[in-house]
Amino acid sequence: MNEEIAERRKEQGRGWLRPCSCIIKAGKWSTHVRFTYDPRYNIAYIRFHEKRADVESVRISDEVVVDMAPDGTIYGIELLNANEQLRDADTDNLVVINEATGEQAALPLAID
Repeated sequence: MNEEIAERRKEQGRGWLRPCSCIIKAGKWSTHVRFTYDPRYNIAYIRFHEKRADVESVRISDEVVVDMAPDGTIYGIELLNANEQLRDADTDNLVVINEATGEQAALPLAID
């Protein structure tokens, strides 16, 4: 990982900009999922759980890092070069689609 990005993450505890969050309910359980994107560093993070244990950051590829506990619980997924992975090719937006209703929301991503 780029040292500047690593230092920035350390300083701010994954200090991201423009956070948005949602609650996902599955039966009687609900999980607070948070998606954040920092256009200054072009990094996105999907947090599934608050970190309550030691986690290991496992590099899956040059652009994907998974934060995982020893028991296999995935705490989050970091996307490097996020705008290339998330943007719609036609609009340069992140498009979120509710598969049940067909509703869509478009969020602008900063493209340099």
